[in-house]
Amino acid sequence: MHPLPHQHPEFQRLELASGVIEYRVGNCTVAKDGSGNLMTKSWLSKVDLVFVAAILLTARLFAPKVVYGFWAVVLAIFIYSKSQRILWESLIVVQSHGFQLETWRGFPNIPLWSSRRFLPLSDFQGILINEGFYGWETRYYLVLAYGTEATGTRLHVVFENILPRLPVLVEIYRELQPSERPSV
Repeated sequence: MHPLPHQHPEFQRLELASGVIEYRVGNCTVAKDGSGNLMTKSWLSKVDLVFVAAILLTARLFAPKVVYGFWAVVLAIFIYSKSQRILWESLIVVQSHGFQLETWRGFPNIPLWSSRRFLPLSDFQGILINEGFYGWETRYYLVLAYGTEATGTRLHVVFENILPRLPVLVEIYRELQPSERPSV
């Protein structure tokens, strides 16, 4: 289900099970031609292809067989760095348990690994939308406040790598307000 299908198709609200809702923001942009299609970057740009071709050509022409291992390591590091692209980030709300923040990385359409952080509901203090300045831009971000009197309050930024636009954050914020959240 897309609460904001036309303006922000990169945002999805998924009901996974009873009491489990996932808010997912994809790492893509909307096509500027007005079609509403989502555009993702290719994992290899033209510069990347020239770099790989130069590595292979250099290894083939100038390197003795002993140095092939070095070029294989360079190529492996290059492919690994390209596989670190963020595909999507999620906020999973598990009623009466807490929140899970996920970041999925890999090649386009091929998720390879994820990082997860679970925040228990017992330490939850609140949710807010904050703004920060980056150069000449104002960027908005969703924050979960956590902590106890002993540990103090800590802020966890949701969608910290993608930073979706304000209407997406407002949609999530409204749904997670305690007055509108049944039995959490």
